[in-house]
Amino acid sequence: MDAVVTNGVRIAPNRFVPPGAHIDTQAKANSLRRVPKDRKEFAREVQRVNREFPPSYNSPIRHSSLFMRDLL
Repeated sequence: MDAVVTNGVRIAPNRFVPPGAHIDTQAKANSLRRVPKDRKEFAREVQRVNREFPPSYNSPIRHSSLFMRDLL
């Protein structure tokens, strides 16, 4: 479920926007709690793993050709 931020609202750094939230006023944005430590650590780990992927992993042509080869 996606969150929505509209009407020029600014979200402060390190604030947690929950899934499904509709942040349409600055007051709602200002009341958001800080990102929980476990979620911040999880996000850092995901970013670290993503940086380790080889560049060819993101190539749609290479990826699809490898996938097709594996199916045959």
